[in-house]
Amino acid sequence: MMRPAAKALLLGMGLALGLGTTAGCKHPKKFPSGPTVDASVEPRPEPPLAGGPMSEADLRAAQEACTRWVAHVCDCAKQHPQHQSKCELVSGQPDAIRLAVNGLGAVTDGGPEPETLWQNVREIARACERGDGDFKCE
Repeated sequence: MMRPAAKALLLGMGLALGLGTTAGCKHPKKFPSGPTVDASVEPRPEPPLAGGPMSEADLRAAQEACTRWVAHVCDCAKQHPQHQSKCELVSGQPDAIRLAVNGLGAVTDGGPEPETLWQNVREIARACERGDGDFKCE
């Protein structure tokens, strides 16, 4: 015959290993399938991140997209304080583009390769465009 302390130990080990936890479970856990995609809307192809220098018009469009996103989020944060931290986070995006472009002058001084800096600008611009399109002020 087992002592009560030994029974409690074995029961505790069984619960810890999950042996006794699924017996009363009626339904398996369902996990979300992720974001839904509207099949009627054809996704817009995104330009590649790698490549040479951006045109002046593309660079201006990237800066405008980031400025628009910052304005969108920060205007929303005025009415919905829970978005204040997001406003603070995205407010650096236009400066990040400016700094990456200014960093092109430091390439000869052992700075990053120009392709890397242009790729960074494209990544920031893409994040701004996606963020502005996806952000819901609620």
